[in-house]
Amino acid sequence: KRILLSDDNIVGYSKQDLEWLYSFFTKILERKIKKTFFVQASIVFGENPDLVRLGARAGLKLIFVGMESINPATLQAYGKTVNLERQDQLKEYIKRIRHAGILFLGAFVIGSDEDDVSVFPATLKFIQTAHIDVLQVTKATPLPGTQLWKKMHESNRILDQNFPESWKNYRFSRMLYQPARMTIEE
Repeated sequence: KRILLSDDNIVGYSKQDLEWLYSFFTKILERKIKKTFFVQASIVFGENPDLVRLGARAGLKLIFVGMESINPATLQAYGKTVNLERQDQLKEYIKRIRHAGILFLGAFVIGSDEDDVSVFPATLKFIQTAHIDVLQVTKATPLPGTQLWKKMHESNRILDQNFPESWKNYRFSRMLYQPARMTIEE
């Protein structure tokens, strides 16, 4: 009865991808498939009111969106231009999604080098004023082989490198490097 579609971004990145999503929702309705489902997508999903309503009618009940941060400098550093370019519309898109009857799960990553302690009250205020239904907050995690790992390793800021034992701490809930503008305790 309940399905999770684990595509990281069901909206995709092109007009053709959006056409596919319209077709997908339409086929569910045409075939009278009675399931509820959950998806992951970029905030681009909220741009189109027709797509949002169609998804809701097809059975979409929850959407997971990687918000990453409300700090423009952090979004720039993460390369999350899709959110950066839409910062003025984020609340409008979230409202549109929620008004269609779809719960909004906003995922945030705290602890970038561009963040200081002001990120906490600013993020909380955004979450409250945008009326985000479900929240995921993780810490930036320098996984070996990533650009973040390279940056932190080169500046000797990674705190736990005793592999393979260290893998137990690489779960996105522990601070594994010294942030640039905060203490680890903060």
